[in-house]
Amino acid sequence: MIRCCAIVCYLVLLQGASLFAGGANVRVLLVGDSWSDYMFQDGSLRTVFAAEGRPDILEAGAVTAISGSTAADWNTPAMLQLISDELLIWPDLEVVQLTMGGNDFLAGMSGGGWHTGLTLMEEEALFEAVAEDVQAAIDHILLQEPGMQILLSFYDYPNFVETLGGLGSLFCTPLWNDLGQPTPLELNEVQTRFIDRIEQIAMSQPEVSTVRHLGLMQFHYGYPSMGIEPGDLPPPGDLSLPSPPQALRFAGSDCFHLNATGYQYIAQNLWDQFYITAFCTTPLEIQAALPQWPAAQSVADLIGDYNNLCM
Repeated sequence: MIRCCAIVCYLVLLQGASLFAGGANVRVLLVGDSWSDYMFQDGSLRTVFAAEGRPDILEAGAVTAISGSTAADWNTPAMLQLISDELLIWPDLEVVQLTMGGNDFLAGMSGGGWHTGLTLMEEEALFEAVAEDVQAAIDHILLQEPGMQILLSFYDYPNFVETLGGLGSLFCTPLWNDLGQPTPLELNEVQTRFIDRIEQIAMSQPEVSTVRHLGLMQFHYGYPSMGIEPGDLPPPGDLSLPSPPQALRFAGSDCFHLNATGYQYIAQNLWDQFYITAFCTTPLEIQAALPQWPAAQSVADLIGDYNNLCM
């Protein structure tokens, strides 16, 4: 009984952390391509942050999450200036989440990107060029804000199977042809090699972290048309299969972008792999919140505060 009372008292002391909802600040900046843009439009991160007991954490991205942008685009003075401006506007930023390189990679033969006709040397040269552009963006951010945390968030598998028919054929079929008509296995293997190469950036930079999402949609959705149930394929999943159409945008007709639920799964993975540590509740935060302690808190609030305590 004494131990139970001690635990209850401990939880009561922790409940001040849920007061953070009264002082929400932008602490994450989304930078990059359409995967950043859709996550910002869908509110994926803030939805997960709130569900995990941190509704005080918001993300910005209206200026720096730009659909269609490439890593090469971001390695230009005008685009880097956009990042500099946002770093000044949001003084409470702690993390810059970068998602870029996918459009460089998927540019196809006509755009100087990957296609099935590339040699291994040509593929490596492409990966190196993209890595240099991503590194330039990271260097620029750290030059402006040396203590900033950089999170590289990557992609899940595309789908050039079901999307080659119906509405998807208007965009996906020409792109698939430009890529040299790769099989899902060919595309997933080269995408894995691409992410392996970009992840090397983080190995020598303590400010840089990475989270990969390969196979996440297969895990959450399964592949219904093949009788594969959700949870049957843990990441990285089955490389011979694309992401299931049930996870894709525009009623499954988009060959690369996820629907709002899919991006929420991405955001949850980012929380589980990175943000849960980056934004765990510190004793100092609890101490600062106690003077504004409300009269009543729910059990869910208490549990959430306890789960988010930095251990």
